[in-house]
Formats: sequence, C-alpha cells, structure tokens
Amino acid sequence: MEDALLEALGHQQRQAHLIGEQQAYIEKAQSVLQAAEAERNAMMHILSDPETLADYTTKFFGPGGVMPVQTPEEAERARLEQGLVGDNGRLMPTYNAGNFEPEQQQQAYARPQLPAMPQPNAPAPNTSPEAFWTSFSRQADMDITKAWQLLDQASPDQLRAKILVAE
Repeated sequence: MEDALLEALGHQQRQAHLIGEQQAYIEKAQSVLQAAEAERNAMMHILSDPETLADYTTKFFGPGGVMPVQTPEEAERARLEQGLVGDNGRLMPTYNAGNFEPEQQQQAYARPQLPAMPQPNAPAPNTSPEAFWTSFSRQADMDITKAWQLLDQASPDQLRAKILVAE
C-alpha cells in the first residue's frame, strides 16, 4: 500500500512539473500574442490616421530615417565618388572617332548578333494546358536542364492554368 502511495505521489509530482512547464509556455505565448496585437494596433493607427501616417513617412524617409532621401546634388556626388560617372557626366569617356559619321559610329560599336538558340521540341501553342504540362513533366523527367525551354514557350493561358491549380 505504501509503495502504491509513493508511486502515486511521484506521478502527481511529475504531472505538477509538466503543468508548470505548460503554464510557462502558455504565458510566453500570451506575451508574444499581446506584443503582436500591440504592433498590429500601432500599424492600424498609423495607416488609419492621416497625420500619424504623414509624420511616420517623413521620419522614415527623412535625414535620420531608415531610408533617407538624397538630394540630386548628394546623389551626383555619391556617383562621382563611386566612379559610376565621369567628370563630364558620362559613364564612359567620349572619343573623337575621326572621319566616321554618327551612323557609322553606331554600326562600328553595335553589339554583335548572337546566334539563335536551338528550340526544344515544344508542344504546339494551341495545345491545352493539361497536354502542355504533361509534355513538360515528360521533358523534366528525361532532361531537367531543357525543361526551362518548354516553360519559355508556354502560353500565358497554360501558365495561368498551372498557377490556379497551385493556389
């Protein structure tokens, strides 16, 4: 009888300890929820009161704020310091091209044409979204590196159908 009572007492003590831990967890969760509620109320106040919103915006984008706005002079000085523009305001120095006409200069410095990329075996553009995604799944199973090319050729309706399913 005495062993049974000691065992019951031990069980009650373990339960009391677990209840104490749960109470501490509940109190911590309640404090987090109260802080979130206070933050939400503060945000709602900022967003619903025009004066408070104007003050907050001014402080946020002000000189001491998180996102200070630079004046055009400050922005130009920063670009010069970073070497993004030259003294004459251009990114690259200009050179006199000699006897080239402006049109010939553009042709001389034009970007070379890149060869066209090979097109994958894509489904016809008028195929149904289900057929497109079946084809895409097959291509991804065979060669995942070429699957993006199929996505590149998908019509907006085919992509929209997959997005709606995913949502």
